[in-house]
Amino acid sequence: MTKIRFSLILGLFLFVISLSSVDAQDLKLVARYVEMNQFNHAKSLLLPEAQTSSDQMVLFTIAKVYQSESKIDSANFYFSKVIAVNPGSPLSLIAQIIIDYNSNTVTDAANFYKAEKGATSAKNLFALTQISEFRFLTGDTNNWKEPLDKAINIDRKYVKAYILAGDIYTKIAEKTLFGEDYGKASGRYEQALYYAPDNSEAKTKLSYIYYLARNYFRAEQALSEVLTKDSLYIPALKAMGELEYIIGKYSQASYYFGKYISLAENTSKDLSKYINILYFNKEYAKSNDLIAQSLVTDTENAVLLRLKGYTSYELKKYKEGLEAMTKFFSLRSDPGSDKIILTDYEYYGKLLSRNGEDSLAVINLNKALAMDTTKNYLYEDLAKSWEKLKNYPEAVNSYDKLIASGSKVGSGVYFNKGLALNYIASDSAITKDTIQFKQYILLADSAFSYVAKLSPNSHLGYLYRARMQSRLDPESELGIAKPHYDSALRIIEAKNDSVKFKNEILEIYRYLGYYHYLQYLSAKDSKDSDAVNANKQLSMLYWRKIISYDPKDRVAIEALKVFK
Repeated sequence: MTKIRFSLILGLFLFVISLSSVDAQDLKLVARYVEMNQFNHAKSLLLPEAQTSSDQMVLFTIAKVYQSESKIDSANFYFSKVIAVNPGSPLSLIAQIIIDYNSNTVTDAANFYKAEKGATSAKNLFALTQISEFRFLTGDTNNWKEPLDKAINIDRKYVKAYILAGDIYTKIAEKTLFGEDYGKASGRYEQALYYAPDNSEAKTKLSYIYYLARNYFRAEQALSEVLTKDSLYIPALKAMGELEYIIGKYSQASYYFGKYISLAENTSKDLSKYINILYFNKEYAKSNDLIAQSLVTDTENAVLLRLKGYTSYELKKYKEGLEAMTKFFSLRSDPGSDKIILTDYEYYGKLLSRNGEDSLAVINLNKALAMDTTKNYLYEDLAKSWEKLKNYPEAVNSYDKLIASGSKVGSGVYFNKGLALNYIASDSAITKDTIQFKQYILLADSAFSYVAKLSPNSHLGYLYRARMQSRLDPESELGIAKPHYDSALRIIEAKNDSVKFKNEILEIYRYLGYYHYLQYLSAKDSKDSDAVNANKQLSMLYWRKIISYDPKDRVAIEALKVFK
C-alpha cells in the first residue's frame, strides 16, 4: 500500500518527554533524527520499545515515522495500537483521522472537533499541531490555523506551531504562486526565531523562502549561520549544496552536498543530484564511479546514463561513453519521455566521432546546433568530423561559421582551416583548374597568416605559409616562399632542438640551398660577380648543413659538385 510521502515533517517530539520508558537522551536523538529525515536511525531507537509498549506517545511516534517514510501499512498498524490503548484520547482520535486519510476515507468531522477539544483541555500542544497538519492535508484550507492558534495561546513560545504554520503557508504559496503566502511563511519562521534564535529548522526553512525570492545572498547567509552553530545539521547541508549549485558555486556545492550524502539516509534522487554536482565541478572520475555503482541496480536510469556518457567522454573512456549515450537515446526515443537536451546531442556527437562514427557524429552535432545556434564552439567539433570524412569543403564551411560568429578563435582553428583548404587544392579536379587552384592556395595562405599573427612564437604559421607559396612557385624562381622559410628557421633554431625539428630544418635548408643556387645561376647570366660569389657561398652553406645531418644525402652531395 502506498501513499504520498509527507512533505511536512513536524518536530514530533517536543511533547515526547511524556514517554516514560525511553531514555531522555534517546528522545533528543529521535527528535533530531526525525527533523533531519533520518528515519532509520529514529526507528532503531524506538522500535524495541514500541513492539511491547502500551505508551500512546511511543506508539504514535513510531507510527508517524513510518508515515513519513510512506510505509503506510506499518504506520496504520501502530496507529491502530494507539487507538487500542485509549480509544477516546486526543491521540487516538488523531490516529483514526490519519488511518482514514491513508485509506482515502472521508474523515468524520466530529473526530477533528473532539480531538481539538480534548487536546486544548489537556493543553496537549503536540496533539494540536497534529490536528492542524491533518486538517490541511485533508483539504480544510480554512480551519487548519485554529489548532495552532490555540497552541500558541497556551504557550506563546511554542516554536513548533510557528514552524508548522510556515510549512503550510509555503505549500500553499508553491501551489498558488501568491507572494503574499510566501510572506506569511517567512513571518511564521521569523516568529519561531524570535523565541528561539538558534533554531536550525526554522532558519533553514526561512532560507528556502529567501531562495524562492531569489535573494540568494540572504539564503546563503542564513544557512551559513545554521552550519556555523551546527555543522552536522543535515537539512542545512543539503539546502546549502543545492543553493551553491544553483548559483554556480560548484566547488562549494560539491563540499556541502557531499557532506550531506555522507551523513544522510539519502535517496536515489539525492545521489543523482550529487552526481550532477560532481559533473559540473569537473570531478568526473568521482562522478563516473558513483554512476557505475548506481547503474548496477538501476540499469535503465536515463539521467544516470546521460551523465555516464558525459563523464566518460571527459575521462576519455569513449567506448563506455558511447554505449551509455546509445542506451540513453534508446530510452528517450518515446515521444512521451523526458526531453532530450542540447548537451545530449553534443556529447553523443563527440563520442560518435571519437569512436570513428563521424557520419552519425555530424548528424547529432547539427541537431545540437539546431537547438541553439549560439553554441558556436560546436562548429569546431563539426569541422573535425567533416575532416575525418575527408569532406574538406564542409570542414572549411564549419570553420568559417565559427570564425564569423565572433567567438574568440585560437590559432589552431585557422591552422586546421588552412590544412583543409590545402587538401581541397590538392584534389585532382582542382589542380587542373589553374584559377581555382590558386584561389584555394591563397585562402590557405591567408589562414596560415592568422596562425603566424596569433602565435608569433610558433614556426607553424610561417612554415605553412612558405609551403603554400612554394605551391604557387614550384620552381622557386620567384622566391616568394623565402621570407616565410627564413622566419620559420629563425624560430626553430631558437628552440635549440635539432632532433625534434630535423625534418622541418632539412626542408628549409633544401629550399634555401636550391633558391640560392638559382640566384647563383641568374647572377652568372647577368655577370654580377659579387652576387655570384654571395649566392654560391650561401647555397653551399645550406647543402653542407644538410650533409651534417645526413652525410649520404644524394641531392646535397650532387649540388655541392656543381660548385667545384
